[in-house]
Amino acid sequence: MEEYVLTAKRRAQFGTRAARRLRQEGLLPANIYGHGQENLNVYLADKEFRKFFEAGHRVVKIVIDGHSEEHGVIKDVQYDGLGTDILHVDITRVGKGESITLEVPIEIVGVPHGVSGGGVLEFRHKELKISGVAGRIPESYALNVEAVKLGSLLRIRDLTPPEGCTFLEDPETVVIAVGEAHVEVEEATAEAAATPAEPEVIGRKKESETEGSS
Repeated sequence: MEEYVLTAKRRAQFGTRAARRLRQEGLLPANIYGHGQENLNVYLADKEFRKFFEAGHRVVKIVIDGHSEEHGVIKDVQYDGLGTDILHVDITRVGKGESITLEVPIEIVGVPHGVSGGGVLEFRHKELKISGVAGRIPESYALNVEAVKLGSLLRIRDLTPPEGCTFLEDPETVVIAVGEAHVEVEEATAEAAATPAEPEVIGRKKESETEGSS
């Protein structure tokens, strides 16, 4: 995973009003913490961070006030109630050679042999929890599924972790499965088609009506 660079400046004002003013100016409040060092309150350019984050990057070098540097990983991103605007970012420091844990999205490569034969692909587990040195963890895990046949599946234990990394989830977890395509027919519909409705005879009174008139 490549380390990307973001620029930041220290924050001099704090609180809800100060954070709101920053966001109105296109800036994003953030905290940098960890490793027994002081917590740094900074702000980033919102557009620059969004471009970085939405591209799937997580490991970052932050240049503060044009001179000091911090190396870290995005720990938490807080959104507004609608899930659209970013309100705050937490960044935890990462030392050189330090192992970290990240959830990495799986990207499927190719078309399974079983799907070409009429099967249906089930993508059951879409992220992998990977532990390793920050520079070795990929931003996404490319999974080639071309050899998966109809009725077969891939579990985490069938996958090869990136060099120097390990998977932290249950190795029996199913990631990919290729099953048969089923056409479901409702029983009621089938029975209705098999048993035609009895035609109503015009002029014939219902039994309840006949009994009531006698």
